[in-house]
Amino acid sequence: MLAFGSLDESTQFLDQQEENTGPVTIINTFVAPEGKEDEVLAAWTDDSASMMKTGALLSVQLYRGIAGSRLYTNVAV
Repeated sequence: MLAFGSLDESTQFLDQQEENTGPVTIINTFVAPEGKEDEVLAAWTDDSASMMKTGALLSVQLYRGIAGSRLYTNVAV
């Protein structure tokens, strides 16, 4: 449903996940496919609940653009 891309081509997102540096804040921005906003929100809700149960995630928030925007920003600490 969603395709991963990188704003910084010199350091890929998945490579950053391999680093063991301690607490970090991950911010990712994405556009939900047209007509799939409810599915994206449901998947995010399920994923965030699962991650919170691991104890490795302190907090997670999802922000959405206004006026019908399909742009989302996820902030995970």
